[in-house]
Amino acid sequence: MHLSLPIVAALLVTNVALGILTRAAPQLNLFGIGFPITIGVGFLMVALIMPYLLLPLQNLFQSGLEMIQSLSQTTPLPVKR
Repeated sequence: MHLSLPIVAALLVTNVALGILTRAAPQLNLFGIGFPITIGVGFLMVALIMPYLLLPLQNLFQSGLEMIQSLSQTTPLPVKR
């Protein structure tokens, strides 16, 4: 949730702006241009947010590796005979 919220918020604002623009100028075909704009805004937000996500991603990976390590130590693997 923490990782995706800024990108989802930016895409929501983009879609609302495109919806308002579609209402204001119905003769424009914004469906053809709206998808590339949304993709561009999504990539731009990922590029802008990526440096700030370094520490949270490190924490998530570290906790995942610790969880895998603790699970592998507590449960013995079945032995095939």
